[in-house]
Amino acid sequence: HVGYNLRYLPSLQFFRERIQQGFIGRVRSVRCEVGQSLESWRTGADYRQGVSAQRSLGGGVLLELSHELDYLAWIFGRIDWVGAWFGRQSDLEIDVEDTAHLMLGFQRGEASPPVASVGMDFIRHDTPRRCVAIGENGSLAWDAVKGTVGACVKGNAEWQLMHQSSPERDFSYMAQWHGFLAVAAHPNKDPDPVAADIEQALHVLDVVE
Repeated sequence: HVGYNLRYLPSLQFFRERIQQGFIGRVRSVRCEVGQSLESWRTGADYRQGVSAQRSLGGGVLLELSHELDYLAWIFGRIDWVGAWFGRQSDLEIDVEDTAHLMLGFQRGEASPPVASVGMDFIRHDTPRRCVAIGENGSLAWDAVKGTVGACVKGNAEWQLMHQSSPERDFSYMAQWHGFLAVAAHPNKDPDPVAADIEQALHVLDVVE
């Protein structure tokens, strides 16, 4: 198991299921954002001493927030190409990028596979983590912080709440541990279908590189 724990959030699983069931038809575009001020990220810790702030320890938004790349590939398919701008835009005492803006194209068996825009940063003072899929029959929006999935379907401009779950902060970590321990206890069983495996995680690192 690779620790991409967002996959265990009920709201993200619901979002993925509806996408794969074709609820909004063929997905044409995806918009994703995540961010939080690094200074307030871990309470009681000096951000300058943390992994996120130091290149030698694998810091920076691209690696720290690669969860976004994992769940996008998990939902929409392998990433075929990437364009990006990334760099330091703040006065944070770090030696890594604090902001990245990505454009991603997916490998799909379609004439026009979806394209995603992704914004990630260490500088904003709110804490968004959300994704909107725009399809031929409407849009579907996932909000990780609120634990919601909403839909705006063709012919109706109003957003409708489809799912809401607010598990405790550590829920996704514990769920992944339970999945890991179940497989470890019974190694001949099928692997946990939710977990990111080595091949999928290497794909994410390939995109980052």
